[in-house]
Amino acid sequence: MEGECYINIKTLIYENSEVKEVNVEAYIESGKDEILLKGTDNCEQIIRYSVNAIKNVELKIPKGRICINVNPAISAEGQTSLFLAVTAGILFSGLQTNIFEDRYMIGELLPAGKIKEYRYNDIVLEYGIKRGISKYIMPCGNGTLYDIIHIKTLRELYEKAECRKNPGLSRITEIALSGMHNTFMTGSESCGIEETVRQLPELIKNDDMCILYIKDIHRVDRRKTEILKRYIESGIPEMGDAKLLVFAQAKPCICGEMFELSGKCKCNEMQKRFCMSKLPKSIISGMDIQISVKTNRKQYQETAADIAQRIKRTRQIQEIRYKKTNTKANGMLTRNNIERYCKTDKEAREIYLYYTKKYKLNMTSSGKILRVARTIADISDYEIIKKENIAEALQYRWFDTYRERWDINA
Repeated sequence: MEGECYINIKTLIYENSEVKEVNVEAYIESGKDEILLKGTDNCEQIIRYSVNAIKNVELKIPKGRICINVNPAISAEGQTSLFLAVTAGILFSGLQTNIFEDRYMIGELLPAGKIKEYRYNDIVLEYGIKRGISKYIMPCGNGTLYDIIHIKTLRELYEKAECRKNPGLSRITEIALSGMHNTFMTGSESCGIEETVRQLPELIKNDDMCILYIKDIHRVDRRKTEILKRYIESGIPEMGDAKLLVFAQAKPCICGEMFELSGKCKCNEMQKRFCMSKLPKSIISGMDIQISVKTNRKQYQETAADIAQRIKRTRQIQEIRYKKTNTKANGMLTRNNIERYCKTDKEAREIYLYYTKKYKLNMTSSGKILRVARTIADISDYEIIKKENIAEALQYRWFDTYRERWDINA
């Protein structure tokens, strides 16, 4: 099967007094937004059922032409179990995940997005034993006999799938959480910003961090903008015992495809300039990380557990470093402390000075580069900031290189 992103979901279905091993193959390709289903009866009914279930748990259907093929073909009798696999195919067609590898998904999907036990569960599991199948995704089951990922809802399946469609986006969020850096991201809906931010709480369980996600920051009214600006300028504000970390997002143009390599953007120069001019300069300038995110459909093998472990270790490094100060993380470093704690080697210093001069960065912006570079170095367990750390941190000052070109307002 050809397409921009491919996924195969295996299931066991009891039909006509026998168990069938069924593959639900899904992929997404460029084109108008539509869902095409082959290999079963009542295709339109199944698609409507699946779309409503996804919307009922407030998840998003990927943009583009989603093609789904059921193999072998299933009649209406076996469709109760097929609903869940087809819905998962639609939901994950634009994402990369390894949750379905070597596992069979069994269950019945309810309209509200809940997943209940398959009515023929015992029969298909007995078939699985005979065939040596032991790995499942299902709402219930004996965890001592089988290797089971338990799911009760469609949203729980989505969260456990540890989707990482965009490796670059995952790297950005890892740095932001590790050093407590406020972050602004711009990009199209297909690049997965919102989906990634929704999963951030899984990476910081039991942490002293509260995430504020602002979608379409250019639509925030001026009064709220001023409040948010004061929050950001004050460092990392406190909310009780937790620290508030801001993630803001905005589309760069009407269609959102302005920076995509696909060349799909149809906006003219005036429309691009208008959208960019609506971005709040005062807020974005205060963010440690500002980045244009591009869609990346390469396979990403790291799990949320791997990333969470690195974040925890990096935070511990900072806790030891700032033990005798009021600073908790690199993102909270003041201008006076940056030079003390953000030591660079000679090559890193040369690169840093060259680019700060080239883009005429002020003390505030250049200080944020060092703060982010300090976090990147901590993730790599470097005591001194190296040139590769500075080079990466410079990539996260997108706004500084674009604001003059697009006349972005304060």
